[in-house]
Amino acid sequence: GWSGRWDVLETMRKVYMAVQEPDEGEAKVETHRDVNEESVECVSVPDSYFFWERLSCKGPRKNPDRGSPVEYTRPLYKRSATAVGSWGCTEGAFAGSANRPTTEIFLVVEGAGNLTDLDGTVHSWRAGDLVVLPKGWSGQWDVHQPIRKIWAVISHDEALSIEASRRVFVGRAEDFVLSKLSSDGPRKADWGDAICSSKELWEFGPMELGAWACTPGGFQVVNRPTTEVFVVLEGSGFLTNLDGTARRFGPGSTVVLPKGWSGRWDVLETMRKVYMAVQEPDEGEAKVETHRDVNEESVECVSVPDSYFFWERLSCKGPRKNPDRGSPVEYTRPLYKRSATAVGSWGCTEGAFAGSANRPTTEIFLVVEGAGNLTDLDGTVHSWRAGDLVVLPKGWSGQWDVHQPIRKIWAVISHDEALSIEASRRVFVGRAEDFVLSKLSSDGPRKADWGDAICSSKELWEFGPMELGAWACTPGGFQVVNRPTTEVFVVLEGSGFLTNLDGTARRFGPGSTVVLPKGWSGRWD
Repeated sequence: GWSGRWDVLETMRKVYMAVQEPDEGEAKVETHRDVNEESVECVSVPDSYFFWERLSCKGPRKNPDRGSPVEYTRPLYKRSATAVGSWGCTEGAFAGSANRPTTEIFLVVEGAGNLTDLDGTVHSWRAGDLVVLPKGWSGQWDVHQPIRKIWAVISHDEALSIEASRRVFVGRAEDFVLSKLSSDGPRKADWGDAICSSKELWEFGPMELGAWACTPGGFQVVNRPTTEVFVVLEGSGFLTNLDGTARRFGPGSTVVLPKGWSGRWDVLETMRKVYMAVQEPDEGEAKVETHRDVNEESVECVSVPDSYFFWERLSCKGPRKNPDRGSPVEYTRPLYKRSATAVGSWGCTEGAFAGSANRPTTEIFLVVEGAGNLTDLDGTVHSWRAGDLVVLPKGWSGQWDVHQPIRKIWAVISHDEALSIEASRRVFVGRAEDFVLSKLSSDGPRKADWGDAICSSKELWEFGPMELGAWACTPGGFQVVNRPTTEVFVVLEGSGFLTNLDGTARRFGPGSTVVLPKGWSGRWD
């Protein structure tokens, strides 16, 4: 049922398990928060967040000088010295705030009109312009065509000069096209070039206004010294917080990177933005308006990095009872449970012991590390080692022999279908070398909105509602609507993002464990 999108940044390869699940039960997802609970998160909303129909009507403007202007508004963010939101107004003329107590910087999304200083100086504005109403300004608004703008209001102690406080500043859209920006050189990127360029448009005290562009690439940011508000003019990418949550941005997105934010940028398509950066005091909690413009019941994907299942993050269950050899100790950590499917990790030290007798479920697992054997009741021995995929079928009974401590990522599936007597007696082991990239068969390209997204795959095992295989994809972005199955996969190589319908996203990379529930819609990048 998951719907969303994929954005594959680097050619990826994964091993997956897909299962047909009944339409019942809620998903139980274990909390994944392996970083400081107080870590600062970015805010990002798409252009649709500030569409006219999503603004709240404040009603007619009082005492207009011309027409009957009606105001509309929607807040997004407030913390310390900075507030962000959107405002709209229909045609009309009216007085602005007298002797403004704050500075407002805004991007005109649509509309046209004038702002007139007290001395009669007229400043025209139109869609695409950046405007500054400085602290201390008084003047007149004249809206010729309905305006919709995205604004940032900054409270600051610094007073502008008398002359500066009397003057509106307008930065024309043509002043910050890509060709007008100056090269800043490349960032220290872990993929791509991430070559940046910029132009400062206005500056005073704690505030800076400008334009910035970056070519595709990925790089880290640690502890931002300022709060930045920006609107994306072109291009797309992702911003990932320290806890692994991410937000996709594209043309029209409004983004806030608060002071103290640490995370990473992944620019997919050359992007250009206009920004406002402000030095804020170290005080106040952020107030972020809820952004949920899709069905509250939309299905979300689950993705955790390899570190989620490191030994030190597994819980010790204690010694295995009645071992046949050694003193094996078990460790475990659950991740996900819904309907017929459960996902988690298990570890065990050296030793030999009996497995479950006549298994009531089928278990599929990837061996992350370790080596050993599984022995069927008739004495057939199946060796396994790191990188192998193993199936313990419903009905199986047998013996475990762990030669080197094992850590595995497992999916357990409950199903009514019974395997044949022969199949239920046999472990299946898919060797790591059986699903290297060269062993996969081409499936052709996906319908991508960027990149090629050429896919290849190989089926390894199949029974009833279950399918086990390997899949790879070259860079590209594409949509997925209402998945018919639940898929669990582990990424072997490559990286990218999965974005849910509400705009929340998860980054994946080598070792990530991902669950795409039945009914998921979204996108891959």
